[in-house]
Amino acid sequence: MKEKKWYKKWWAILLFIIVGITIISSLGGDNTKVKELEEENAKIKLELNTLKEKISKYSDIIALEDAKSEEQKLLAEQQRKEELEEIEVETKQLQEQKKIEDERNKWEEVFTFSGSTSKKSSIFNVIKGEAKVVWKHLGSGHFSINLIPKGSEYGELLVNHIGATSDESFFYQAGDYFLDINGDTPWEVTVFQNKNE
Repeated sequence: MKEKKWYKKWWAILLFIIVGITIISSLGGDNTKVKELEEENAKIKLELNTLKEKISKYSDIIALEDAKSEEQKLLAEQQRKEELEEIEVETKQLQEQKKIEDERNKWEEVFTFSGSTSKKSSIFNVIKGEAKVVWKHLGSGHFSINLIPKGSEYGELLVNHIGATSDESFFYQAGDYFLDINGDTPWEVTVFQNKNE
């Protein structure tokens, strides 16, 4: 009997078929692995996109917080500036009030004279070196005040005005004086001297 060539033997054919099937199935297995890798890659991409979205969201939140923080700083600075301005205004008002109070306390009343016609006052004495005459004239006519030392015919003209007026004038000589007032509408005159002189 003649021996068959090796590729004609049944076991060779079977072996060839098994090897072919194995190769084909292994190629199919690689295809499954490729699909698995693609799916894994898609999952990674999805996770990356999710992370990017979260980072973007957190970046927006941080930017918003920074903006709020900056706005709060500006508001706090503005509020502090306003408070300092209020303190400065209050301090100036207190200084002005103290100045007015000191000025008021500096003077003591010596003599008051009032009327609504022209007349001369009685004699009053100023014992300090600094004194002032304060007047108020309410009418629309002529008004004048002369400060005259006792025993003299002439004095110092403190005011010569037509119409309503309210003011003061200073003099710096102690002594006895009287006032010569010219006016035909209500007026009031007060003499003060400096207590500290």
